[in-house]
Amino acid sequence: MEQSVSSGVIASDPGFDDLIRLRGLVGLGLGLFEIATPATIIAADALDQDAEPLVRVAGAHKAIIGAGLLAADDARPWLAAALAGSAYDGLALIAKHAKPAAYVRLAAVAAIDLALLARARRADAAGNVAGL
Repeated sequence: MEQSVSSGVIASDPGFDDLIRLRGLVGLGLGLFEIATPATIIAADALDQDAEPLVRVAGAHKAIIGAGLLAADDARPWLAAALAGSAYDGLALIAKHAKPAAYVRLAAVAAIDLALLARARRADAAGNVAGL
């Protein structure tokens, strides 16, 4: 059976590779956007004006996770790191008094990452993960 290398999941679940690739591209793009234009994020989420360093750090984390997902043989560590980044983002949103919509977006991204991680772990438990 031919193995996929982008996510570590064999060809029995080819759609997973596409989801991981999409998640990586979105993370990379959003991260670079946050690094380049923190004022836009601050305004959109109604953060305190001194939040720029936090927004840039969160953006760097998203970009690194996105690039990692695009390059990884095994997406699981990168997805776990993305969830850790969501926890950081949540604390930053609380500290900088974000509006409720920011929490909704964060929860949606965390739910997607959690679902992808669960899917990868199920594939591993079923013996469907290569290169581990």
